[in-house]
Amino acid sequence: MNLNHYLQAHAAPGLALVNECVGKKVADFLQPGVQAARVYDMFRLRDVYFGDTTQPGLQAKARQALQETGHSVDTLLLIETSVKSWVKTKPRKAWELRVKLCQAPAGEIKKLTREAKAQPSEGPAEGVKATFRDEQNASVTVTASPLKIADLMGKIRAINADNPLAGFFSLVEGEHTAQAPQVATNVIIDLDELTEIAAGEGDDIVLKLTNGGRMTGAELVQRKLAEFGFVTLVHPLEGPVNAYRTSRFANSKQRLMLDAENPKCAWPDCRVPAEDCQYHHIQSWFNGGYTNVANLVTLCEYHNRVNEDSGPANTRGKMIRVKGKTAWQPPWGGQPI
Repeated sequence: MNLNHYLQAHAAPGLALVNECVGKKVADFLQPGVQAARVYDMFRLRDVYFGDTTQPGLQAKARQALQETGHSVDTLLLIETSVKSWVKTKPRKAWELRVKLCQAPAGEIKKLTREAKAQPSEGPAEGVKATFRDEQNASVTVTASPLKIADLMGKIRAINADNPLAGFFSLVEGEHTAQAPQVATNVIIDLDELTEIAAGEGDDIVLKLTNGGRMTGAELVQRKLAEFGFVTLVHPLEGPVNAYRTSRFANSKQRLMLDAENPKCAWPDCRVPAEDCQYHHIQSWFNGGYTNVANLVTLCEYHNRVNEDSGPANTRGKMIRVKGKTAWQPPWGGQPI
């Protein structure tokens, strides 16, 4: 075989070649001079496009697309690499992306993959679900927008902060006929966003609330600010109130500003709202650290406990500040996150 034959073979439509594996075994193709890894790749593709699946409709759609685009085996393997992270956790989304990539020109596959995975997840659908267990407590799960859930939790805590379950039942059983007062939370608005909101262009601006909720700039305009209690304008360069060594605990103004800086626990991927968090000294209080906003960071109880206060961050990592912004120093070194 010369180079031209080799290149032509690698550019051949891959689906027809994969179809030849249907009804065959790997051993049928393992011959001297044949790369075993290549054979296993072909059978992996056979299972994807001709094997059992929970999404037969999307599988058929993908096969139809490949008959039209004629993607090579190498391109099919690239598609599988692109959807790999979703195959187990989001099987339907993996198939939807696979179909989209099968329909696209080969040169656009990487770009389309980046775009698809950059889109924020919509999360579970809104609704109420009850789960009953034999001889055990049952559960009710309420799924709604972050703002609705934050409002609900604010009402429950206002009724009974020490026992949220009792507050919940008081609310749903109508023991509180008047609307329960909401806990004052903090709306965080960057100065450049405020300009757009004031101009009536806030539809696409998503604002964070320290009770875990989110709302658009347009929704902020529609609601009374008194429902939230505070609005903090965050300037990217200015620093706030200091207490130095006069108190170990952050004062109310500092807590407001810290919650505005980090509306949830600052540890990477933690979703605990700031109002349920603690205020951690980056340089520990016992080692002379000041109770200044520049030395404080919002952390949930768990991450406040595991953060490595002193010495190198070689086990769980630690919170630091880089150019005034909070960051996590991973235990394996490298750039802070």
